[in-house]
Amino acid sequence: MRNGVTNIKWFVVGHVPNTFVDRVLKTVRDFIEKVDGIEYLEIYFYASSYHKLLFIESEAIELGVIAVGDFIAMHEAWRGWPRIHIDYEKCYKLRDDHLKSVIVHEISHAILHGSPIYYSIALQAGDIPRLDSLEDVAKLLYVATTIAKDMDVHEFLIRSGMSDLVEGYADFVAEQYKGLDCRNIDDLLNLAKALTVCIYTPSCRLLKTVDEKCIDVADRVLRMLKEFEGSRAKSLSEDTRLLVKMLWNMVEGR
Repeated sequence: MRNGVTNIKWFVVGHVPNTFVDRVLKTVRDFIEKVDGIEYLEIYFYASSYHKLLFIESEAIELGVIAVGDFIAMHEAWRGWPRIHIDYEKCYKLRDDHLKSVIVHEISHAILHGSPIYYSIALQAGDIPRLDSLEDVAKLLYVATTIAKDMDVHEFLIRSGMSDLVEGYADFVAEQYKGLDCRNIDDLLNLAKALTVCIYTPSCRLLKTVDEKCIDVADRVLRMLKEFEGSRAKSLSEDTRLLVKMLWNMVEGR
């Protein structure tokens, strides 16, 4: 681990209460002090989802990023260093334990994936299913890489003796994805991403909250994720290639 003080810079877009900013920064500093694993970090606070998406989508267009997720908090390192984006409009409603687990999850991504190499994967044409549009291909690749990187985060936190934060994140996911459906490809991909945390927790509340018509599908998705977890090469490109194949086989057989 690195010894020293992390240089944290933060930026506020729109009106975000200082009390919220201070609360998040304290969580960030407390966590980084425990794991001591990052030298520099930027945190962006947005007053609304509109402010957040306007900034992130403009960055993606400028830098040629083909897929962007819309989450209450997210990490990226498109410009060469780790950046966390926090949507105050959605985050201020969260319970304290849920907010903490979300912030820690994203900071863990910053520690583990704070370089552009984690946003560039090497695939051959034969690795990518023939979908109707580039947008569908981008979604599939995005979810596959996100699942692989989320697994890195859950394993990192458990190794660091913080399995309670993984449990908290699982509880947060169950609340966020109540009634998750399985009618189309987007639903299945969202289900797979959401269920990833269940591999690392004793119980899976999310299975109790998905749409009742999707229980069998959710069970199959979870079995697929467990199979993938046991077969990982811990190489983002290789893992993405394998997971794209597994996800697509499941989509075709839905």
